[in-house]
Amino acid sequence: MLFLMWPAAGLLLVPIVLAEAWCARRLIGAGWKQSLVVATQANVISTLVGMPLAWVVMLILEFLALAPLSYWAPNVDTIWTDLLVMTLGAAWVSPSADWQVPFAAAVLCVPFYLVSRRRRRLGAGARISSRTA
Repeated sequence: MLFLMWPAAGLLLVPIVLAEAWCARRLIGAGWKQSLVVATQANVISTLVGMPLAWVVMLILEFLALAPLSYWAPNVDTIWTDLLVMTLGAAWVSPSADWQVPFAAAVLCVPFYLVSRRRRRLGAGARISSRTA
């Protein structure tokens, strides 16, 4: 799933950088150049480091949670078990229905966002405070 998500992240990188630079300029009064540099650095690092990190965490969660589940309840097949398996197993999908890949992509957006937000807050905050001080 990571390789399906990366192209979309790459396409969205420019509009996201521009939006974040505009917000930084308005909220903290930074100049355009500083805002663009910080937003670009934070988002590129977040895309190249944050997304794989979140994917690995989800993959580990998938193996730890779904292996015991498949052992204890191997023949339970309901929509609820499908949703549980697709939520916990979003990192590695073998789709058997059309809805599974978009659902897994939507689920992966949550950990991608959480890791990205944390990573960017640490990195961009340090760069902004050192340049404005």
